[in-house]
Amino acid sequence: MPELPEPNTTRTNIVILEPEACPACASESFSELFAGSDRVLRKRSSKFVALECADCGLIRLEPGPSDAELRYLHPDHSWESVPAYQGLYADFIRHIAVRSDIRFIESCLRPPGPVLEFTLPGGSIAEALAKRGASVVAGHSSGRILSSLVRKEGISAARFGLPDPCFLAGSFSAITAFHVLEHLGKPTTALLALRDLLAEGGRLVLKIPNADSWQGLLLGNAWNGFDIPRHPFGFGAAEIESLLEHCGYRMLRCKHFSLVSDATGLATSLCPWLDPTLRRIRAGRESKLIAAWKDTAYIALAAAAWPLTMLEAASGGGASLLIEACRAGEERSGIQETAIPMPKLTRDGSRRSPETDKGSSPGPHEG
Repeated sequence: MPELPEPNTTRTNIVILEPEACPACASESFSELFAGSDRVLRKRSSKFVALECADCGLIRLEPGPSDAELRYLHPDHSWESVPAYQGLYADFIRHIAVRSDIRFIESCLRPPGPVLEFTLPGGSIAEALAKRGASVVAGHSSGRILSSLVRKEGISAARFGLPDPCFLAGSFSAITAFHVLEHLGKPTTALLALRDLLAEGGRLVLKIPNADSWQGLLLGNAWNGFDIPRHPFGFGAAEIESLLEHCGYRMLRCKHFSLVSDATGLATSLCPWLDPTLRRIRAGRESKLIAAWKDTAYIALAAAAWPLTMLEAASGGGASLLIEACRAGEERSGIQETAIPMPKLTRDGSRRSPETDKGSSPGPHEG
């Protein structure tokens, strides 16, 4: 794809004129945290500035990337497709990486119902849930990412993007979105759309970088969790709780740790040129010997970072937030005892309730 032209905005001196109001609290008061550019994938040479809302603390980039820019800035590549992350040893690491997340998700599930999983490249979460007997719908806007999942047992794939997921209201007992919210230009709109898809008592499970972590506070714009400009927004625990409440949710639990991604995120922040996935996306030429040396060095750096991330999490400042939320007023309610059927897709993208859709037939949908 040809590189998009630079937006018609001067970013060299990072001058922000009349930024939009905060999407969480509508405040128009901000303070500047830091400035930075795309140091990871180098798809943008222009500068961005991170602003913190003076009232609720939500962090956002200005000027914010457009939807077209965000589509261009995000690669389809998966860390699971990199040769360094394949084989029996890598399968074991993947199992360890998702095991605690799957346990958290399972503890959120009530009596049976389908799960909507906004899948990461590679689909580890969707596949692990399906192996445990859950009915999983894996969703993503990229057909390339979904193509590897459509043939796996227990997983249905649907290609769509937020805020128009094209399912009936009340279709899912749980929705998981791991490392999704920080990538969206309009997180408020997305959260409102997801709220409509939850059945009564359903749970929303989010995983996002913790902007209030030690890594975020110490590394600033070099931290992988800010990932300028692919992360238009940054959240701490208080900020995401405020945003959820603004969108009609209630946060029930918040866990400050991810066993593997916290350590690998720190390794990537310190030495992005060693990260196997980033090297593959950049498509640089490497001999097998150099590639093996860099892969080994990266794994060693991540292993050395692991005790530090454990200490970080023990202090309450872990680099990842794993969150369980429900619609406000449904904190004590559970999903109805009868199983929720697999969701139907609407023809026009509207979200109607099953009760008002009797007798109608949903249109076909290609995953």
